[in-house]
Amino acid sequence: CVSLLIFVTPHVHSQINWEEYKEPNGQIQRLTIDPRITFSSTDNSFNVTNSFRSQFLTRYSLSIVKENHISNLFISNNLVYNKVSETSFRFESDFFFDYNYTFYINKRRGLFLRTQPTFSYDFRKRGGDDSSNENQLNSPVLVGFGRLENISTVYQAIRIERELYDNYNYDQDKVFNVARSLRSLDYNNALDTRMRTVENNTKYLELLDSYGYDVESFFDISNAIDAFRFERPNFIFQGYEISAGLLPRFSFGANEDSDIVALFNAVYAKALSDKWHWSVNGQLTYDFINYDLVDDFIVLSNTLSYLPTARTNIRFSQRYFRSDSFESFDFSVGVDYFVSPQLNLFLSSGFNITDTRVQNNLKSFSHDMGLKYFFF
Repeated sequence: CVSLLIFVTPHVHSQINWEEYKEPNGQIQRLTIDPRITFSSTDNSFNVTNSFRSQFLTRYSLSIVKENHISNLFISNNLVYNKVSETSFRFESDFFFDYNYTFYINKRRGLFLRTQPTFSYDFRKRGGDDSSNENQLNSPVLVGFGRLENISTVYQAIRIERELYDNYNYDQDKVFNVARSLRSLDYNNALDTRMRTVENNTKYLELLDSYGYDVESFFDISNAIDAFRFERPNFIFQGYEISAGLLPRFSFGANEDSDIVALFNAVYAKALSDKWHWSVNGQLTYDFINYDLVDDFIVLSNTLSYLPTARTNIRFSQRYFRSDSFESFDFSVGVDYFVSPQLNLFLSSGFNITDTRVQNNLKSFSHDMGLKYFFF
């Protein structure tokens, strides 16, 4: 179904060559809180199990983009309460640190080296005095080719042309120049104070005026500012990456062991039109302990996104996973809607079918809902 949608999605505005856009140098910071609840139901040959899950996630991210390197910092803390039955529950507290540094050796979208040290701490407590904790340290080193460019402000620039000024005959150079200027304003949005918001809105209106847009009337000004303020959180990419490398992993706590994983990754992302976007990911891994192969994994994922407005993102996703011990397929539909520039409501529903060595055709449904609040 999703594959069919991909092929029939119209490429409405072919005069925009998305691959020619280059994201300007700068940095983006995000700080969010994300409370959510999840209901799931699992149906197997023996019984039907219903579960309830609530969580409170705090996330900070920093992305720095340069011509010859990209670095990303991600820190999160997640508090989870999972109830499977009246007598069975589990509390979890997870801390995660991830730093990703990519250096381009010869050109912007050419050969690169990447390192991505990560650290995680997991604490789990079940009913009674049953508790455990585990620390894990990973430090992959990858060699690859290609680059993913963030094109979210290109979508924004096109929406300004279409929705505010009813212009469907786009000039690519103008669209790209506006998109780069909008991204520069986003880079300045580190602290969402009242003065910074006023400053950015003023610069934005001056930007539109410099490109010949009409911002004289109150109606034009209010619509233009609305189109600007709701775009901040989006990360939408164009391009491809292919990489391979080794991932040493070390675990401490309840399970103390170490292994080395050989990784092969491929990512392809493409704007299909000014409202549709498609991305596909593939990963092949081989897990070695004491130089002996103990398992291998294949993961394939595919997402088709529909972005009708700056406030709305609708996603249709598929995911396939296979290992020596089990195989699974997921299909999900998710919707994100911004009720304000800071507050995002989301809802998703998914279906999973899994085959294991013990049991085949294990089906589950899940429904996830919650909100995200963006401090900046």
